[in-house]
Amino acid sequence: MLSCGVNSNVTVHNTLIDMYAKCTCLSDAQRVFDSSPNRDIVTFNAMIAGYVQHGAVSKALDVFYDMQQTGLEPNQNTFSSVLKACCSSTIFSEQGKLLHSTVVENGIETNLYIASTLINMYSKWQSVEDSTTVFINLPKPNLVTWSALVACYAQNDLALEAIDAFHKMQLEGLQPNQVVYASVLRACSDLEALDLGCLIHAQILEMGLLLNVFVASALIDMYTKCNSFPDARNVFDRFSNGNVVTWSAMIAGHAEDGRDSEALNLFSVMQEDGVDPNEITFIALLSLCTNITTVYQGMLIHTHIIEKGLEKDLPLSNSLVDMYANCGAFHDACKILEGSTQTNVVTWNALINGCVSHLDYEAVLNCLQTMLGQNLVPNDITFVSILSVCNQMGLMEEAFSHFSSMTSKYSILPRFEHYTCIIDILGRAGFFNEAEDILNTMPASADFVAVASLLSHCKTYQKTELAGQCFDGVVSFDSRSALGFMNMSSIYEFEGPKEYSDFAEGFRKTANAWKKPGMACFEADEGDHKFVVSDKTSERCDTLYTKLRSLVAVMREEGYFPQATFLFDHS
Repeated sequence: MLSCGVNSNVTVHNTLIDMYAKCTCLSDAQRVFDSSPNRDIVTFNAMIAGYVQHGAVSKALDVFYDMQQTGLEPNQNTFSSVLKACCSSTIFSEQGKLLHSTVVENGIETNLYIASTLINMYSKWQSVEDSTTVFINLPKPNLVTWSALVACYAQNDLALEAIDAFHKMQLEGLQPNQVVYASVLRACSDLEALDLGCLIHAQILEMGLLLNVFVASALIDMYTKCNSFPDARNVFDRFSNGNVVTWSAMIAGHAEDGRDSEALNLFSVMQEDGVDPNEITFIALLSLCTNITTVYQGMLIHTHIIEKGLEKDLPLSNSLVDMYANCGAFHDACKILEGSTQTNVVTWNALINGCVSHLDYEAVLNCLQTMLGQNLVPNDITFVSILSVCNQMGLMEEAFSHFSSMTSKYSILPRFEHYTCIIDILGRAGFFNEAEDILNTMPASADFVAVASLLSHCKTYQKTELAGQCFDGVVSFDSRSALGFMNMSSIYEFEGPKEYSDFAEGFRKTANAWKKPGMACFEADEGDHKFVVSDKTSERCDTLYTKLRSLVAVMREEGYFPQATFLFDHS
């Protein structure tokens, strides 16, 4: 092209920029852009879109600001690209809001493509109210904007709103597409709404969309979350083009339900069938290893990740840190962190959470300081972990200091989990008036965990009157909560007339509120073994009980003895 003398042709330059960007050759695209003598709006749009496509948000915004300096007016394609860039993180929220204002000033806020991008942007920032406002202001929403709204609600845990929007769009005469179905199935998963999920499944079959990989994986996810594994298997088997997405959905569904043996077996069969696992597969498997604290299986998965050349993937790296830290292998967790080319707040949250699981408050503080030294700002999840370790270790003063700094220093609004930690630590220390005040003044109604937590401490301190109020709250959330009935029975055993205790036990039987047998797990002979009290079902029972007795002996040597004060018949 240079030899043909077309180097100054703006159309050629624009095409070259677009080609290089799509081929991930961003430095070459930038070089052509810099050498363009007659840049027009298409030139800038191509360069911005290229950077956005590959996640180079800051560079995309720099090109956008340079364009404004030249006097060129951005068009709807420009705004769509830069708004997509701002979706990537709340770090760019101010830029996104300014861009939204500019869109309004230019009178194109009702452009359906831009509107859907705005809805997605606010959704990613968890600003659901702003997403809804954008949607409401549209004179005639189309399928794309309805899809964005349903996805917004589903992604922000507003399952009922997602389902309502799903029904409303159909009343408007719009037929859902695969994006809408995937989103509303996620809402069904969150609610464990099996009946509605089955109805939607029937719609999908009528529409002939089952062969869409994302719809199939959403169905598998819904059925596993609703504990309907035969139906999940049926969808999986009917999906003739079984690929990594559906395999990963099956593995994740079994892993999340604690079916670790089945999940690991699926992983083996998947490899035998020649399906290569991807990042999502490995994250599900590492989550399984984290939950059952089996470092041996985690190390095997880590080996597979290295073989696939995926160890530098940030989400995978974070999952590895989480797995090793929670399994007590802090040296390995730190090695992963040190070898990472990049870290984010999720990385440090994983390491902090591992320190919490081993009740190491000093290590938590060290991680927090190192994280701040890397200019990473803690988020709400960071503080859930910090408050949790303070709670478990009885560090009340430190807990209140961290709780205060959330809003004063980091502008983080406390969530249920934060309030629950504070209520729990107050109840644990016997400060019931203060705990009750927080319970009654939370920004939203208290959740099950907060009320159940306070009830358990009422048992410890024999606060019968407050316990009755908490019990009413627990039953209102879950009428078959064995925890609530057990605590009230224990309280009445020690305090109050015997008929109260008999009444609580009778009420429990009427409600069919039975406690699930507690299950323990330990790792031995390169495997993990689960068992309940007096379990004799394992073929290797003698070997396992020998291992168990040695563990109990070590625990007693270290000063641990079980508390049996409140044990009673749970039959």
